[in-house]
This record gives sequence, structure tokens and C-alpha cells, in this order.
Amino acid sequence: DAVHKGEPAQSSNPLGAALAACVGVAWAFRAALGETTLPRSVRLSLWNVRGGEHAVAGPRTTGGDLGLVALIGCGAVGSSMAYLLPLVGLRGRLVLIDRDTVDDTNLNRSPLFLFADLETKKAEVTAAYLRRVGLEAEPISMWFDEAVSAGFVFQDRPDVVVPTANDHGVRHRIQHQVPPLQVYGTTGRDWQAFLGRHIPLREDCLACRFPVRGPAEPPLASGTGKVASSSTATQTEVDAALPFLPTAAAILAVAELVKAMARPFPVNPNFACLDFRGPLADLVSVQRDASVTCLCRQQADVWTRLNGATRFADSLGRQAPDARARLAGVVGADEPEPTGS
Repeated sequence: DAVHKGEPAQSSNPLGAALAACVGVAWAFRAALGETTLPRSVRLSLWNVRGGEHAVAGPRTTGGDLGLVALIGCGAVGSSMAYLLPLVGLRGRLVLIDRDTVDDTNLNRSPLFLFADLETKKAEVTAAYLRRVGLEAEPISMWFDEAVSAGFVFQDRPDVVVPTANDHGVRHRIQHQVPPLQVYGTTGRDWQAFLGRHIPLREDCLACRFPVRGPAEPPLASGTGKVASSSTATQTEVDAALPFLPTAAAILAVAELVKAMARPFPVNPNFACLDFRGPLADLVSVQRDASVTCLCRQQADVWTRLNGATRFADSLGRQAPDARARLAGVVGADEPEPTGS
């Protein structure tokens, strides 16, 4: 399991090495596609989510207790985040919500799922791993709205919500539960890994970030697509994926959880994009504000009553007065839209 029970990994910060591996795999894919002008080196910082000369070395990771964590979605990104949590010494009581089962298309997208896990509920596989490494985990093999109706989630208010699911209208359903701090990763259709963060009452919310739009062509999720089978014995399509994208998105999100245990927090803007098809000279980092028409604008009073006692509510409430200006000054180019998870 790459970690001793109850102890962090030997490296003080395995996330940098994990991201470097993702960059290396992306380079291998690009070379296989015929690219001959790949950059000689890449320097990226998970601490301030910048690259090149703007990259800042962060402090040693110390781990910590996240409290009650609601991980909603144990697919490629969610299970990869669960895999990484003990490697950086993060602890907590995790409630894992996902009704889906592991199939063969999941095996190259997460370091957690193995051949032996086929046809097993993703939440159960993820919980079994976390228990093996000494964390408390409860699998809820239901869709999110089913788990809420049954009283398995949000009855006890979580300290952190990790909303990595993206179907069944789950993002807006989560926001209607007036969630506390949210941190997650998603992937895009064009070799992109995204970081998302929502500090309630200060930043945009899930409904702001993913507004409901009219019918449109479905986007690709998790950097996936359909390709024709090379077998002459079958005419079925094969679900293809860029295997490094979900892990990279998970690395960005787990790094943000590490920073949530430090002070000051936040360090960086609440949206970031890492484009693996580009030169990787920098990340796009943008601070996103709440929409003036979003439902989160009317949730302030009820949010305080529901979440005032959660682990991060008080520290986020004492955010430094100049944090807004500091974050607003860290921007990149016009950001692409995240599409999958």
C-alpha cells in the first residue's frame, strides 16, 4: 500500500514526485503522437500553483486531521485522492458515497483499482484500502440523493466535502445541502487537469462554477473518448482515457487539503488548470467569485447555523483582510472550462 499503517510515507512530500510522474507519462504520450519539440525541463509548484520562475517551494508537509470528510464520487479522481491522502499523512473519518461498480475501463485511471476489484462497488474498494492503512472509512454504495434521503450523509455535518462526482445533477444537489469547505479535482477534454475550491461565503460555490445550461453536446469526462476496437473479431467500441489526468487532478486537490491544515490559507486562487498539451511553463490560476444570481447568496444565515462548528469554519472566518487582494493578483490567461471528473 506504499505506506505503513498509521504513519505517513517516508518522503516528506510525495506529491511532487507523483506530479512529476504524470508529466513524464504525458510526455511519453506526446512523443508517441509524433511531437519532437518537448520542453527540456518543467518546474511546477503545488504550493502556490504556479510554474517556472513563479513557482514557490512550499514547507514540509506535516499531515493532520481533516475531521469528517464526505467524499462524493469514488471514480478516477475520487479514488486517486483517497489513495494519496495517507501518503501525505492526512487523517480523518471518511464517508464514501458512490453506487457505481469497478469495470475494466477503470483500471488504467486510478492507482487504487485492481483486476481483482472488478464488479465490486467502488465505495467498498476505496474504503477497504483506507482501512488497510489505518484510516476510518464508511462506504455508502448509493447515489448522493439516495444517501441524503436515507440519512447517511449531511446528518452529521462534514468538515470537508470532496465533490468529485459529476453526474445525476449531483453538484447542484450538494450545494442545496449548504456544504462547508469543498476541495476537488476534475479533468477536461483537452489534456487538462483542474483544481477546484469553494470557501463558503467568500468564494463561488458549486452552482456558480457549474451553472445549469440548456441542452448541449455532452462533453467528454475524465479525458475519455470512444475508439474503434483493433480486434477483427468484434465491432464494439472501447472506452479510451488519458490515464495521467485523473491522478494529476487528484494531486492538485490533495495538495490543497494539505494547505488547508497550514496557515495562512488559502495560498492560491480557487481555480487552477494544468494543461498537459502545452509547454507546462505555468498553470492558469484564477480567483472566481460568487455569481450575483446564485442560490449561495441567500445561504449565509443558514450556513452559519449548520456549519459554524465544523473544523475549518472559524479559521476561514479569520482570513486575513488582504487575502482577497493577494489572491486577485495571481491570475493567468482566460481559463478553460472544466468538464469532467
